Amino acid sequence: MVSSETQKRAISLGKALVQELGLETGVDTLSRWMAHYVAEQIALAENAISDEKSEAEQRCFETVLKLWERRSSLPNDRYPFKSFEPIFKALNRIDPDNSQSYYFDDSRFQATANNNDTSKSQTNEVQSWINIALGIDRAARVLIDFALKQAACNAADEKTIAWIENATGISVDDENDISVIIRLVGETREDDHDEETLEKMRQGFRSRIEKLDAFIEFSSLLRTELVKELEN
Repeated sequence: MVSSETQKRAISLGKALVQELGLETGVDTLSRWMAHYVAEQIALAENAISDEKSEAEQRCFETVLKLWERRSSLPNDRYPFKSFEPIFKALNRIDPDNSQSYYFDDSRFQATANNNDTSKSQTNEVQSWINIALGIDRAARVLIDFALKQAACNAADEKTIAWIENATGISVDDENDISVIIRLVGETREDDHDEETLEKMRQGFRSRIEKLDAFIEFSSLLRTELVKELEN
């Protein structure tokens, strides 16, 4: 049996789902049926008395939970976090803390640069350009990551925050979307973090700034080379 507090959040989440699915005329039949069914279970849970109330609340909780766990499959694009979908698809690949390069395979680049058939001067020149390419690769992820976080902040409206508040702790299954949104939108709120966490965040910002500083230098070097190519 879940706690009364969790059941209350489940009822709030159920009401939000009913509102999202819609009961008004014109909404597709499946959405209206689901909305009616969840609304019925909520009404029973709220109005039951004595021993029946506990059972009604448990049924309501299980109904809302089953529907919530299938939120990404709700009809007519009623997925609560639909505006975040393109962000979700890009985030894992461009994580600046991911040691694997975004565009390039580091090991293959290193093997090319250290080819035994290449002279030392050629090797140094090749490796120099490879280092530039890898540095730009790392900086590109920083830039894209920052831009996506700004996109997430703009995508998170009051409805999104309400979904998260009501859903947190309801289910332990497949909450990747919620955890990602919390990470993107919530990490800027310093009052939610202790000093140790804040220091780790500061170190992460410093690391990203260093990569961007290197990117500026690489950009200047590449610009110079391109101007030379143009003149030639």
